[in-house]
Amino acid sequence: MDRPGDFLDGTTWGVVRIGGREVPSDAPRRVEFSGSRVSGRVGVNRFTGEYTIEGDTVVIGTVARTLMAGPPEMMELEDRFHSAFNGSMPVAVGEIMLLGDVELSYVAPNRLRGTVWYRERMALPPRSTVVVELYDLSSGVLATQTIGDALSPPIEFDLEASQPLEQRTYTIRARIEGPEGDLMWAAETRIDPEQQPVEVMLVRV
Repeated sequence: MDRPGDFLDGTTWGVVRIGGREVPSDAPRRVEFSGSRVSGRVGVNRFTGEYTIEGDTVVIGTVARTLMAGPPEMMELEDRFHSAFNGSMPVAVGEIMLLGDVELSYVAPNRLRGTVWYRERMALPPRSTVVVELYDLSSGVLATQTIGDALSPPIEFDLEASQPLEQRTYTIRARIEGPEGDLMWAAETRIDPEQQPVEVMLVRV
C-alpha cells in the first residue's frame, strides 16, 4: 500500500484530526472512496465529489454538500473539514493516513458485494433460489442473503455483516436450489473483503 491508487478505491475512513485538532468520537466523521468519487459526512451535511490521484498526491475536485443546519459545533467541524479537505493534498500512509492536514483512520468494511456464476450455458428453472452466506470459523455465519426467482448468472449479492470484516480472509458459501428445493449448484471459497466485488464460481451438484 505504498501509493494511494493501490488501495483508496472501495475504502472507508474515519476523520481523527483536522489541523492537529481531534475530532469528537461521537461526531459524524466518515469519508468513503469509490471509483473516482469521494463522499461522506463530517459534521452535519453529506458531501460528494470527485477525486484523482497524481503520483503521491490526492486531488479533491468540486464537492457538493446538502444544505441542512445543525448544532453550531457540528457546523464548525464541517467547515473546518471542507477547508482542509480540498484541492491537492500530499498523502502519507501508516496506521493513520494523512491527507494534507486531515488525519484519517481506516474503517473495516461490514458489507460484501459480488456475483455468483456457473460455467454451464443453461438457464435456471423458474422459481430457483440462490443462497449466499458469509462465514467465519470463530464467529459462525455473519450474513445471509436469499435471492428468490433468480435469473441466469451473473447473479449479484450484497451482504451486510453483523461485525466489521477486519480479517484478511473469510469463507463464502453459495448454492442454487431448484423450485422444489433440490440442490443444483454449490461452492465454498475463501475471500478477502478488501478485494471487492468478489466472484463465486459454483459447480454442478
